[in-house]
Amino acid sequence: MADSSYEMVEVRFDVRDPDQTHVYVYIEAHGDSPFMVQGWHHKAYPASLSTSEIHQRLAMGKNDDSPVLWPRLAPQDVAHREAGQLAKAILTWDMGMDPTQPQWAYWESLRMLAESVVGERIDVVRPRPN
Repeated sequence: MADSSYEMVEVRFDVRDPDQTHVYVYIEAHGDSPFMVQGWHHKAYPASLSTSEIHQRLAMGKNDDSPVLWPRLAPQDVAHREAGQLAKAILTWDMGMDPTQPQWAYWESLRMLAESVVGERIDVVRPRPN
């Protein structure tokens, strides 16, 4: 992870909730960043903060205002597009594959790519009983 960086590519504000402002940030990871960095991240701020105040907090990137540390969650329009639907299908498809088998790495890589689209991990893959 010594040679890693990230870039905030897109920031979305959802101000429809009267109590909270939902912020979604899409991050592209570069170098040897952990796979959980790439993708959509989400945080809800109090509605009393303006979007410009939230922008300032994002620019500072301190503590809880760093999107890399936020839980991963994609905006609804992303999760419901074709790519999001395909990603959800991959993440919920129980292949019955045993993690001790050599093909497991390929399946897990596909799941990581799907997770970066929708921003959440749905863990349904379990080892097969013998």
